[in-house]
Amino acid sequence: MIMTFRPEFDAPWIGQSHVTTLILNRLADRETDVMIGAVAGDRLLPANIRREIVARSDGVPLIAEKVTRAVLEVDGDCATAAAAPAIPPPSLQVSATRKPTSLARLWRDQGKRQDAHNLLAPVYGWFTEGFDTLDLKEASALLRELA
Repeated sequence: MIMTFRPEFDAPWIGQSHVTTLILNRLADRETDVMIGAVAGDRLLPANIRREIVARSDGVPLIAEKVTRAVLEVDGDCATAAAAPAIPPPSLQVSATRKPTSLARLWRDQGKRQDAHNLLAPVYGWFTEGFDTLDLKEASALLRELA
């Protein structure tokens, strides 16, 4: 059996003879980029988009995976996007919030409020515009509820 928990959780099973503790740190940028490539498979993501996902996911594998999948869903095959901007256009970014927001809602409903907040906050933090869109309004309201 594998159990995961945040460092601030005081796990009662620690120290028992049949328990092994393994601390998993955030991924390095290179590891995150390799993971993005694995998620993208044979679909090409421009280097600038990959760098943006690496930078903004902050080494959190779940965020890197979800954002990569969302970018691929919205943009389809990015092979022709050689001139794509360093930051995806707001429409692409907003669409990328839907899955993390849905997952954060699920976790909230399961009582995993801190996990939900930790997933959604960095994604919401990407934005400098588009706050009047429904997706970002919903994400903002959920973050306020989770705070």
